[in-house]
Amino acid sequence: LDSLPIHIGTMSKLNLQLAGEIADGVMIGGYASTNGIQKSIQYINKGAKRVKRDLNLVEISSRVNLCIADTRKEALQMVKPMINLSLWLAFPKFERFLDYDPCNPAWQLSDEHCQVLEMRDYNQIIPTAHLVPDDLVPQRALVGNVEEVAQQVYEIAQVGVKQIVIFPMPGLNSSIE
Repeated sequence: LDSLPIHIGTMSKLNLQLAGEIADGVMIGGYASTNGIQKSIQYINKGAKRVKRDLNLVEISSRVNLCIADTRKEALQMVKPMINLSLWLAFPKFERFLDYDPCNPAWQLSDEHCQVLEMRDYNQIIPTAHLVPDDLVPQRALVGNVEEVAQQVYEIAQVGVKQIVIFPMPGLNSSIE
């Protein structure tokens, strides 16, 4: 077992730091934006520095959700239920997301959306997914047509990850099969 690499998959600040301290690798989860991934790497680096470890010893990968459709609008709509679920789970503590910025228009949820999230009614996640701001979606998933997604992958590859793990997202009432 000494040669079995251990990777930590996370998007939380403390676990990213832990990965920097002790893991052979870390899979950053939940961020499709360079901003979220860069902030994650900063926390990995903070952990590595705490134990005087070279960050280059930690293999960094990023796990991202993916939805390719004929149009960007169609892809956005397909992944909004998943994003609405993550907002519902975190509400009202959005600061858990490393890329949360209350001044960023993407994070300015409507009053109606906040009221629905505050109700804590799981059955409202899908029917209210349309309330997720379009600008928030690309922070959580690679979305668009093939060319748009390829550009997003290229941008992620530039921030220091060595591997991108893709989770294909089917649309509602469809599958990836």
